[in-house]
Amino acid sequence: MRNLFLLTIIILSGCATTPQIYKNPFQAGQTWQGQYTCRQGLTDLTIKIDFVENWVTKFGYGDGHGMGGNFEFKHRRTEGKFTVKGAFFTNTNEAVLNGDQWIKKPSGYKTVILSGDISERGKVFSGNVEGPGCSTFRLRLVN
Repeated sequence: MRNLFLLTIIILSGCATTPQIYKNPFQAGQTWQGQYTCRQGLTDLTIKIDFVENWVTKFGYGDGHGMGGNFEFKHRRTEGKFTVKGAFFTNTNEAVLNGDQWIKKPSGYKTVILSGDISERGKVFSGNVEGPGCSTFRLRLVN
């Protein structure tokens, strides 16, 4: 009976999985470029990361990295820029960037929120744009 008990413990411990922890792809000084879609149509987008911090949540969401930078966009002749603050979550490989303060605000535009996944070896950030009439975005790390 004792041998069966030990065998059960060994089998069960072999089944336990350790949650995957993803490496933070965001670093200060990086530039991510691509496009997003909102009411105005497909719009060129550049995100410049200014800072990255380490922190641990107290609510069970796992470790993360706070970050911030600038959201710069151009649609035809309209250009705009606002600061963003957000986080990368190491347990889900997801990031969120929230629009913060306008630096250059074109008439009729609002800040947005980007939320998405990191793929292609940490070189692509894509997902949803939360804002009036918005849908998706895709950014590639350029430096």
